[in-house]
Amino acid sequence: MRCNWLRVAVCAAAVAVGCGSLSRPAAAAGNDEFAYVHDTQGIIYITHLDERDGGLLPIGTFTVAAQGPNCSPDCQSLAYSKRFHILVIANGNGGAGNGSISTARVEMTGRLTLLSTTPVPGSGDLTGVLVRQTKVGVWVYATDPTNDQVFTFRLTDNGVLTQVGAPMPTGVAPVGVTDAAGFLFVVNANSSDISIYRIQEVTGALTPVPGSVPVIGAGAPRLIKAEGDFVYVADCNPADTATAPGTIFIYRIRGPQILKEDVNSPFTTADKSICSFAICSQRLAVIGLHPATTIQSGILKRGIPTGKGQTVKLRAAYETGYLDPSDCRYLVVARAGGQGIIRSLRFGGGQGNLKDIPNGVAPMPTGIGLLTGMLIVDP
Repeated sequence: MRCNWLRVAVCAAAVAVGCGSLSRPAAAAGNDEFAYVHDTQGIIYITHLDERDGGLLPIGTFTVAAQGPNCSPDCQSLAYSKRFHILVIANGNGGAGNGSISTARVEMTGRLTLLSTTPVPGSGDLTGVLVRQTKVGVWVYATDPTNDQVFTFRLTDNGVLTQVGAPMPTGVAPVGVTDAAGFLFVVNANSSDISIYRIQEVTGALTPVPGSVPVIGAGAPRLIKAEGDFVYVADCNPADTATAPGTIFIYRIRGPQILKEDVNSPFTTADKSICSFAICSQRLAVIGLHPATTIQSGILKRGIPTGKGQTVKLRAAYETGYLDPSDCRYLVVARAGGQGIIRSLRFGGGQGNLKDIPNGVAPMPTGIGLLTGMLIVDP
């Protein structure tokens, strides 16, 4: 059964896009978060997010490698270890040879200090990364859509990555990766299914669960995220070929099947091309590639969309988005290009309304770089 998720209010008037003031006062200590946006040129764009009011202020850029993954607009190429204050970056492979993963220290100013770059023998265009932290240690998992495999690494506090065992086979073209309830979930774009692995708590090693979970009806599911007892998957339809509304698939983590699709899934969104979404607590935001329906908010109840929310029309579409992890009050979205922009919106309470923020727009010119991942970090 296909459910029509959100057909609530559409902001008919285009919202003016301006550049936030670059001279606004600095945030008080303890009110700092930082947005990191990664692109295909191996550059990370750093923007300060003021927790007091959601204002944005560009900090600068950080070139981590000669290239990023050959995947856009959102392929989960960034992950963060809060314990070690380390950003983990998938660098792809530049189109040939082995891929690599870099680590960088997140300073209190938001700037990055490169710690290590680790070539990964036998890999290709390493794309999606996930950090998993337990009492025992910190691990990094990375997808390789070139060779249909997922790698495991142990991460230390100095940024060193040590591979754990051999890579595990996946479906065809794995991209997104998430974890919950002691399992790792990898979504495979070209085989339209989810590979599942049990995580060994002491070593972080993976044991494949036989079979896979089909994402029935999906054309190119690339993004996967877990929240509570649910796993969410977005079907990414290219903007120039999409003809049907984009869909979100929702699975419950339960029983011997591990993943069971909700009876009302998939849920229809307002945009035809959704390649990015964000979840924080009971708030959901979907980013579409068409200006008239580019941002859609939603409220979840027991993990399922309630129908509350808003669809926002803007002059130009955004490509990726993230909800601030401290209290889920702000949605930050970004788009690439010579006139690239990063902007913040206040995510309202129980109705899911989105509001513009003074000083909530900042320039982020990426040139030819396309976006591959985004994170918001509270160091």
